[in-house]
Amino acid sequence: MTSKPTYEELQARVRTLEADLHRQQKQMAEIDHSRELILALIDSLPLNVFGKDREGRFIFANPAYCRTLEKPLEAILGRTDFDLHPEELAHKYRQDDLAIMQTGETTVIEEKHRLSGEDHLHVNVIKAPLKLDSQRTGGVIGIFWDITRRKRAEAALQASEKRFRDLVNLLPQSIFETDGDGRLKFVNQSAHKIFGYPPESLAQGLSLFALIDTADHERLRAALQNTLKNRSPSGSEYNARSADGRIFPIATYMSPIMAEGETVGVRGIAIDLSDVRYLEERLSIAQKMEAVGLLAGGVAHDLNNLLGPILGYAELLKMEMAPGDPNRPYIQSIHNAGARARDLVRQLLAFARKQPLKMKTLDLNQVIIRFEKLLRRTIREDISIATTLAATPLPIEADAGQLEQVLMNMAVNAQDAMPNGGLLRIVTALDAPEDNRESAAPSAPDDARITLSISDTGHGIMPADCEKIFDPFFTTKTKGKGTGLGLSTVYGIVKQHHGSIRVESVPGQGTTFQLFFPAAANMPMGMARSEDVRQPRQMPISSTIMVVEDEAMVRDLAVSILKRQGYQVLSADSGAACLQRLASHSGPLDLLLTDVIMPGMNGRDLYRAVRHQFPHVNVLYMSGYTDNVILHHGVLEEDIHFIEKPFSVDGLIAKVGQILEAD
Repeated sequence: MTSKPTYEELQARVRTLEADLHRQQKQMAEIDHSRELILALIDSLPLNVFGKDREGRFIFANPAYCRTLEKPLEAILGRTDFDLHPEELAHKYRQDDLAIMQTGETTVIEEKHRLSGEDHLHVNVIKAPLKLDSQRTGGVIGIFWDITRRKRAEAALQASEKRFRDLVNLLPQSIFETDGDGRLKFVNQSAHKIFGYPPESLAQGLSLFALIDTADHERLRAALQNTLKNRSPSGSEYNARSADGRIFPIATYMSPIMAEGETVGVRGIAIDLSDVRYLEERLSIAQKMEAVGLLAGGVAHDLNNLLGPILGYAELLKMEMAPGDPNRPYIQSIHNAGARARDLVRQLLAFARKQPLKMKTLDLNQVIIRFEKLLRRTIREDISIATTLAATPLPIEADAGQLEQVLMNMAVNAQDAMPNGGLLRIVTALDAPEDNRESAAPSAPDDARITLSISDTGHGIMPADCEKIFDPFFTTKTKGKGTGLGLSTVYGIVKQHHGSIRVESVPGQGTTFQLFFPAAANMPMGMARSEDVRQPRQMPISSTIMVVEDEAMVRDLAVSILKRQGYQVLSADSGAACLQRLASHSGPLDLLLTDVIMPGMNGRDLYRAVRHQFPHVNVLYMSGYTDNVILHHGVLEEDIHFIEKPFSVDGLIAKVGQILEAD
């Protein structure tokens, strides 16, 4: 039988129980404090913290998570992802949670959350199993943080890199980067095209030396070492070698690539100089042609003033001579020689692009059809002429007479290339833009062009001569067989029509000239070939004409021709002398015949001054070198009457009669 505890024993037990209770209370307080501290820490974290039970119901969420979802805590607790997110995202979240609870492993996941509206939030999530004890898993706990800014920055960086690469790939020059040994690490698309290597070859470390001719390797090696060691840019020219062995000149510019203070390679640019050299050659030729053109224009002006009296007085002498006069053949020979000289001067002016044009909208096909008859009578019978003309009209702004001169010069040149006969072929076509080719005619788009091809089956042109054939006075013909002005005249006329010309020739197989002209917007149908000169009716002798010309021989000739027709003629050697003479003239003035270019006052300014005294006076300009006084871009302005020097007797009489008759 157990004895009852004494009072002292009971008190001791009570004190022990009180101590245990106090200790447990203290432990509970500490636990509560720790719990509150943990909860406060979780709540104050900028990270999003949440927990779910095994069924996926939220059992806690910190304020950051609530703010992210833009929902209060009571709207989250007890609910699942299917209540808070679109079904597709919720299903993914649930599959991730089940996998974590099954494997018991912590996982880092990148997810995309959809917020209100169409905004998305990119997050990094750490998910771990929520352990109840060592054996049981009660759910999932997760922490995630916003990486949207980083993702946007990465996307912006990728877009920037793509834009940079696209721009680099658009450049016509080769852009490259190498490592310290000269192995290529990056090249743009132009490098593939210029050097002819496939992308995989250049991208897999092909050496920069493989792109340069062996003879230039030492210079390239020295340039690379200078750039790598001295960290200074370098530039030089080399002979490059393409994949197919073609050698061509390039210019390179290289600078060092730095990483953490060290030189790790070079980046540079390589420029194909083939086109540059070609353009330099063409520029040199163009400058030479321009200089010769200026000289030709100036010389032609002086020659015209000399040829005018020679031809004019020869004509007047023939008019006065009896048909059987023994001196008549001599006068005719003088006239013939002057006419040949006049034609040479006109060719010089055509080359120099100084002759005035009478531009009209023409159908090139019709010009060729009308001129073909004359061409067949001119060309030798052992040469066949074949024309292949475009099915639709070819509208072109042109001077019909100048186009006919082009056709004649080209045909004669082709004839000389076929001494044993052959075929002369004339072909026309309309080259329209690719996206409007079907609707190109009859109204051609602004950027369409008309092609006139003239080919022969002659002996062809040597390559070395092809670059010289448009030079004035250059000819491959024997002495006395040609002036060397035929093709240079064609060149001048084509350029004055804002066109271009190209030649292709194979020695022994023939030559093809392609002439390109801008197409006119519209072509009025039924265009005439040219204006026919009407025979003027005889004007009364009361008509008064003022002749102003600083060259005495030309002035005297014009006065003689007009007086012979019965006109009342006044004359002056300058604009100032003309105005002084007219100041004392009390009678009428019907026509002012004036040179264009004169010392002191040009023809146009003189006409303006004369109209103050004689408001209804007409004007006829004459010149062998028209400059821009009566021209606009080489084209005769509307309502301007003009006669080219040297003029013939009949030509001057007809032109003056036309003007006075129309008055």
